[in-house]
Amino acid sequence: DNLSQYTNSNSLEIFYYGRACPKNTPLATVRRERTSYFNSGGIRKLQSDASAIKNGDEVKEMNNSSSLPKFGSMTIGTPQNFVENFNICLTSKCTRSMARMLTDMVRGRNAGGIVGVEALTLPYYRAKELCYEVACNLTNPNLGKREMILERIEVWVDLMRKQLLGERSDGVIDEEKINFDYFVQDAYRVGTTEVQCIDVLTMDDYTLNEDHDDEVFGKFKKLLYDG
Repeated sequence: DNLSQYTNSNSLEIFYYGRACPKNTPLATVRRERTSYFNSGGIRKLQSDASAIKNGDEVKEMNNSSSLPKFGSMTIGTPQNFVENFNICLTSKCTRSMARMLTDMVRGRNAGGIVGVEALTLPYYRAKELCYEVACNLTNPNLGKREMILERIEVWVDLMRKQLLGERSDGVIDEEKINFDYFVQDAYRVGTTEVQCIDVLTMDDYTLNEDHDDEVFGKFKKLLYDG
């Protein structure tokens, strides 16, 4: 009821994908063709905002039109098949072209890409700096595995390292610091994996509750001590 209240008042724009969409349109297609966040204008705005922040200026909204949804856009749906998610967060030293090269290297529809992997290059802020993330959907995790993405990241890092050192041959740059961490902030799996879903089906109620409690308390303890 609350959701319909926002949509009826034009406060929220909703796009459906997968099983929620009559045409079963994939999420990546909906994001690319129906929403405006990933177009070049949106990216230029983020780059402009980053420059303004560095200069100490206030970042203003790109559009003040009352016709735009107050709360932006939302995508709702489920894919036809089980999908695993994997994110690659790059450091602020990586440009958009560098991030897009990595996206092309892992995306399944590109030449030499990983089977079943959908990938998008997403701009975002980290500590007031413009950064990029390669967001991946593993639509067939039995063929296009997480380990393959990690291997492809290593190849990309090696290419970026050679390129950077080739451009900076003046000896000023410390070669030992141009490593994996120089380019990649983090690379991690998101949400539930296919193996976890299968394992849950073989557990009895007692084991399931016990293991779940152990995991919850373990994460809480880690948060207390590490945070």
